[in-house]
Amino acid sequence: MMNSKHFLPKMIVVALFLLLASGCGQAAIPAPDMHTVQMVSYRDSFLGFAVEYLASWEVAPLPAEHLWAQPAAGVEFHSDLYMRGEQAFGRYYVNVAVVEAHGTLTETVTQSLAPVAPEVRDRITQHCCLTVGGEPAMELKGVPWGRWGCRQIVTVHGGRAYWLTFAPFNAEATTPSRFAARTAFEAFLRSFTFVPATTPPTTAITPVPTPAQVSPRVTATRAASPSTPAPTPGRPDVIIQVGEKSSGTIRPLLGVNIGPAPAGKPGNADLTDAYRQIGVTLIRTHDFYGPLDMAVMYPNRLQDPAEQRSYDFRTSDAMWRAIVQGGFEPYLRLGDSWNNARPPANAQELANWARAAVEVVRHYRQGKWNGFTTAFRYVEIWNEPDLAQFWPRPHTPREYFQLYVETARALKQAFPDLRIGGPGLTQAGVMTPQGKKWLHDFLLYVKQNNAALDFLSWHMYSNNPADWANAAQFYRGELDALGLSATALHVTEWNTDIRPVGDKSAEALALRTGGKGAAILTAAWIALQENQVEAAAFYRGPDPDLNAPEFYGLFYADGRPKRAALAFSLWARMAAHPQRLKLTTTPQTALWALAGQDAAGETALLLANPYDEAIRYAVTGAPARQLALRQVSDADETVRAWTADGNVAEIGGHTVQLVTVIR
Repeated sequence: MMNSKHFLPKMIVVALFLLLASGCGQAAIPAPDMHTVQMVSYRDSFLGFAVEYLASWEVAPLPAEHLWAQPAAGVEFHSDLYMRGEQAFGRYYVNVAVVEAHGTLTETVTQSLAPVAPEVRDRITQHCCLTVGGEPAMELKGVPWGRWGCRQIVTVHGGRAYWLTFAPFNAEATTPSRFAARTAFEAFLRSFTFVPATTPPTTAITPVPTPAQVSPRVTATRAASPSTPAPTPGRPDVIIQVGEKSSGTIRPLLGVNIGPAPAGKPGNADLTDAYRQIGVTLIRTHDFYGPLDMAVMYPNRLQDPAEQRSYDFRTSDAMWRAIVQGGFEPYLRLGDSWNNARPPANAQELANWARAAVEVVRHYRQGKWNGFTTAFRYVEIWNEPDLAQFWPRPHTPREYFQLYVETARALKQAFPDLRIGGPGLTQAGVMTPQGKKWLHDFLLYVKQNNAALDFLSWHMYSNNPADWANAAQFYRGELDALGLSATALHVTEWNTDIRPVGDKSAEALALRTGGKGAAILTAAWIALQENQVEAAAFYRGPDPDLNAPEFYGLFYADGRPKRAALAFSLWARMAAHPQRLKLTTTPQTALWALAGQDAAGETALLLANPYDEAIRYAVTGAPARQLALRQVSDADETVRAWTADGNVAEIGGHTVQLVTVIR
């Protein structure tokens, strides 16, 4: 066991410098001027290395229970820098792990990668030409890492292998924190030297755990049935450290598209009670396929929008009444559904459409023409105008820009307190050059015309939770670059994506009805929380037909909940703990986690494991006599609940858990 004084502060940027300073095809970066900051020397005779680090880093002992795999000995350097501000995740750090080498550098790396699943190992590439402490070193690229990314560098000295892991990694070092971290890492790596070691090397380790099918630390563990939760003896794979209160809030991102009135085939279920049971709070009025579409409410766009006879609210009012009487807040999408999108045909229709939008809001907000007095907050102008289905040719993007500006101006003048936004972009807005150009042109047009854009709404269908985080960060950056920092982010459609696998495949059912989809979506929900998304509406509530279980719904057509709906109920419980708590994991892991506290001081964690293998974890930082667990997995058709003594539990693959700490 190592003396605690030999453990480094938690600093995080090591591997980035190794890439930059190695000369392996990268542009050289001038050496930073480190004379203006205070450096501290660190020497570890047990591990056999010395280094210099910034005095602002914390130096803390690594508790014995944090040595998650005993064959390895090591230290962690934690910086005071965060990748995106003071988030619960994303603090820059470096791990230095020391184990027995297996011959040469190449032989050591090959042996260490052997336990990794072939489909994962084949994506990892080995790159030479590095030097660390005067010894040849090798960088591993393509090591999977679910959220933040990482890099690994390996070197061998005196019969020991030194594994240097840097995370989070982002090559686009454009923010001040990223640049400062990179600069500090360069100094750290330049000063890294080997010193005589006083203890023999330990046995071999494998690389960082991967979020793929097999994680080297948990290869032998499978998810146990939650009907008989497995005991959790031995050391945990991951330590989840719950910290102090952060400045963030866990938002009730609990919206859905359509419902609760029956939708689809005659005889399909009313979902009012089901929505209440899982915690739905908001319903976006999109894809009712007629009701609440402008094409139905204001069908003739040449008629005077000031006259009541120009409107038909009959079917729309029925849907609206079901929403408000059910206790849900409407999120009014002004536009049309998939089946009947019809943009204004000319300048006159456009002007009338914008005026009609005001009258529709008056009908549902101020009771005009025997309407409603619903205090809803949001109006979204159109849906996916970057997609031909909703904005067909020969209509142009500029025509939509004009529609948005005229409608937003009219609404803001009539309802200054109303939050107005759009356009409900497809994911092409973040994933294709054409989509990015469309977005930029739209934002620039809105800004140049001084129109309100209280929120930017966008859509995401993906099986990679990191896509939601990446999209939110991209859209935030585009808004900020144009001075639209006050514009919030809304995700008004989101779900898994079955297009690559086929509608009737087993994988499609796993994504839309099983624990795999529930875990992916929960991880995505956590990503939205981490990236300050203000509102979200899942697509969608009901399936239209019992013969289409792979459809987008949270519920089958007969009202039975899918596992995504069960997971939704855990999101609602998590949102009842709105005070966000800082949270770290040791080591970094594929597990997605979020921690919060309610007004009574109760601590809860939402965990998602979207991968195959189980992970055993310990919760620290919040004294726990027991853990109360609620779980969604393929092993049960309902939420399974039980209590575990102590602070250690296990989460299976493709599983979601809500963990409440019992003091």
